[in-house]
Amino acid sequence: KDAIHNKDLVTLSILANITGVRGEDSNCGGHEEACFEGDMFASSEAQKLAFMQASTRLGKDQTRRYVGYGKPWDGAKISYCFASDFSERMRHLFRTAASQVSRA
Repeated sequence: KDAIHNKDLVTLSILANITGVRGEDSNCGGHEEACFEGDMFASSEAQKLAFMQASTRLGKDQTRRYVGYGKPWDGAKISYCFASDFSERMRHLFRTAASQVSRA
């Protein structure tokens, strides 16, 4: 909120305009060998191994305990805002998807 007020907000769209690459298309900044599951950048082989181990960890019922890396945080609330060029349709789709995920 302070960034918006101070006009210091940098959005993904702004970064994409500067770099010419959208983050989701970057393969971890061109370091594909350090990527895990397409969007997690491992800063070392040990961290990459930790990502792999966490993603295959099973609960007592032999299913994955968590989605992604690590245990969800307490309260499970995430603050977010939309970039000004994020269409109303996409905002609706995001909110609908977030609602579905919160019920999972």
